[in-house]
Amino acid sequence: MRRRLLVLVGLASVITACGGMGADSSASVPTKPGQFRLDEWSITADQPVLAAGRRTITATNVGHMSHELVIVRAADTASLPTKSDGSVDEDRLAKVKVGEIADVSAGTSRSGTFRFGAGRYVAFCNVVGGMGNGMMSGMDHVHFAAGMHTEFTVSA
Repeated sequence: MRRRLLVLVGLASVITACGGMGADSSASVPTKPGQFRLDEWSITADQPVLAAGRRTITATNVGHMSHELVIVRAADTASLPTKSDGSVDEDRLAKVKVGEIADVSAGTSRSGTFRFGAGRYVAFCNVVGGMGNGMMSGMDHVHFAAGMHTEFTVSA
């Protein structure tokens, strides 16, 4: 009995040392393509590469303010035309705009289905509005200029 217990304890030590038991496995949890997290002041894509075709995109707002997710086909963020206030001039992007998920309230998710061809894309929040909550009250805050954008690729 004692020998069997020692063998089990030894085996458990080997498994733990190799990361099998008691190791943090959260890094290996698979993520879904087309999932974007919106926060003050960032957008994070769960996966930086999507497959071409019709894809459902989900915007999850983990922040405290309302946001949106605008998706355009573009080489990079720097190539987007901006207005004098620092927001993106969406009128000049009509031919490359894939779609938009508007009004994503804090703590909620919204989805949209869009068609993607192979290439480079930028997703951004283009909300311009007062901060409220006593923070910069009455001042306009440009979410895009604050860093709410990310680039991703669509593969063939």
